[in-house]
Amino acid sequence: MDIRHENVTFVSQEREGLWLPGFRFTRLQGQSADTDREQWREDAVRTLFNGHIFPLINRIASEAKISKLILWENIAIYLFWLYEKILPLETHSVRAAEDYRFILEEASGNLFGCEYTNPFKKFDSRKMVIENTGTAVRHRKTCCYSYLTSSGKRCGTCPHSCSSIRRNPDE
Repeated sequence: MDIRHENVTFVSQEREGLWLPGFRFTRLQGQSADTDREQWREDAVRTLFNGHIFPLINRIASEAKISKLILWENIAIYLFWLYEKILPLETHSVRAAEDYRFILEEASGNLFGCEYTNPFKKFDSRKMVIENTGTAVRHRKTCCYSYLTSSGKRCGTCPHSCSSIRRNPDE
């Protein structure tokens, strides 16, 4: 998809009482990945992260006085969810798995706007099982500050309340 700034418009919307960002393309067009998929994938990661997300993270971190690590981990949580839960159900799951491996293991930091390291590598850890629910989750490394919202509750994988996470799911 053409995700250049001038081709994307963000739309504020509310669904079932929750605010969710939406977006609209001025021109709906895409580029085929059939000829050189590896180069296409690298360009797509660079465009999305270095061209869009990295500048947003810098601005939000500066304006809100919040650590960039928290922002990168928030993105990582959704990246893991998308590639581990949603995309395996799609028809191109093999390609999605290859893309996921590239993003987590092979992509250099400069594709993300980070000079030295891939910002997602530090958040890709083994899942642990929450004993009282039996759910396998990755323990967060940074606090997402969800306890500061109106619910006042910490997320289920908060590093400040990790005592409920006990064992490796492979055991």
